[in-house]
Amino acid sequence: MVFQKGKPKTSHYRRFKIKTVDGVDDYASMQEMLRRRFKRLADVRLQTRVRPLIGELD
Repeated sequence: MVFQKGKPKTSHYRRFKIKTVDGVDDYASMQEMLRRRFKRLADVRLQTRVRPLIGELD
């Protein structure tokens, strides 16, 4: 969820199509969504080459 000045900003919400949950199971749906979201974030970070900070290699 995205909030700006204490109010929800629905135009910035993401939508996920739940693929692995049969029926209505909010907890399983949230688990699937969070796993997919964090996996995507981790994949992007692995693909992005980040230069080390000065002194970080010492």
